[in-house]
Amino acid sequence: MTRVDWRARDEDVARIAAARHGDPFSVLGLHLIEGGAVVRTFVPGAERLEMLKDGQACLELERRNWDFFEGFLPGETSSFSYRLRASNLGGTWEFADPYGFGPVLGRWTTISSWKAPTANSTAGSALISSPMKA
Repeated sequence: MTRVDWRARDEDVARIAAARHGDPFSVLGLHLIEGGAVVRTFVPGAERLEMLKDGQACLELERRNWDFFEGFLPGETSSFSYRLRASNLGGTWEFADPYGFGPVLGRWTTISSWKAPTANSTAGSALISSPMKA
């Protein structure tokens, strides 16, 4: 597998950096592909980024444009939990990749299809009518 095969498309990187990508989970996070796993993430302010598996650094991710990082881990055949270790001149910090969990709410066809909860649909409340007159 060549380096080009697993790298994100330039237009996806640009859209993610501009917060204009319609489906960031399709690009960011851990993705199993032929021959291994690719991990991609967006970490503003990081100059260096490592992937940690079982608490140990296993991969240094390559920095692309706009704080976008990605790397290929050969031989992986199943998903796994991981953390990231970022560093810059100000120090080092470790965190769980927010895109490493996958979309939690599921795929929405449009954002307008979501309905905010109403008073009578939350906390067991319900509208009732009373025979008493005010």
